[in-house]
Amino acid sequence: MKPMKDRLSIRAVSLGDDLREIAPQAQKLGYSGIQLDLAFGELKLAELSGSGRREVRHLISSANLELESLRGALPADLLRSGTDHDRVLWILKRGIETAAAMSVGTLCFDLGCLPGVERKAPARATRAVPASSLIIIPDPAEVAALQEPEPPVTQEELASWSGIDAVMHEVGDIADRAGVVLAFSSELSSYASLARLLEGAQCPWFGVDLDPVSVLRDRWDLERVLDVVGSSLRHVRGRDAVRGSAGRTQPANIGQGSTDWQQMLGALDAGAFGGWIAIDTVDLPDRSSAARDAIRYLKPR
Repeated sequence: MKPMKDRLSIRAVSLGDDLREIAPQAQKLGYSGIQLDLAFGELKLAELSGSGRREVRHLISSANLELESLRGALPADLLRSGTDHDRVLWILKRGIETAAAMSVGTLCFDLGCLPGVERKAPARATRAVPASSLIIIPDPAEVAALQEPEPPVTQEELASWSGIDAVMHEVGDIADRAGVVLAFSSELSSYASLARLLEGAQCPWFGVDLDPVSVLRDRWDLERVLDVVGSSLRHVRGRDAVRGSAGRTQPANIGQGSTDWQQMLGALDAGAFGGWIAIDTVDLPDRSSAARDAIRYLKPR
């Protein structure tokens, strides 16, 4: 397994829209890989000819970089609405086939809105006190989470999971035949819903694209997220934000936001994470400078 410092890639759009300029710039900054969007500016990877795909790979490999993953997204409410699973299947199938044709083993996909799941109140923690005066004292973080309004989950949402399970089983069969890992995320849904999707699919080709910013917005903290989906972790989206109230965040440079990177990187090492961290600065005003600062923070020279 490559050490973590050699598994830092950059999402290509963080550095511009011309791959001929992006690849050497990424290499000069010290990155080891590139993540390409399925729709990269005017370049649609699924529509490329064989020679076009080879040219893309050559531009990347000539800069001593690895094309480590592709990235795509479903329309925001397509999966939760449950009205067009054929379209969901077509989009994901096309992405998988594109990754396979370009010899890329990982496809990161944001699934948009997922249905909610029934949540149980977290167990109350206890502190060590004499047995004669045993008092159950709730953990402050858990109390704060319980005081936040719980989004209502309708019976219609819960019932829609059966249709999602069915389409994801089909997607899993396609991924299996192609030999492509799908690393899922959802900026618009909770990690509880993402965990439910993986549980229903039961597919070894499915995993999680961990997004530190979505963790900051979630009711689960990083420890809880990794406890539930850590074994399914396949990829990490490298970005940061300052956390405000009610799940609000503001984009920030890596190391200047609310993410505890030492905790996260330590947890990834402890879990023997062998995937890539793709730095993503597209939400920041100076993308190139943020990409430079990110690798300096994560990979000190």
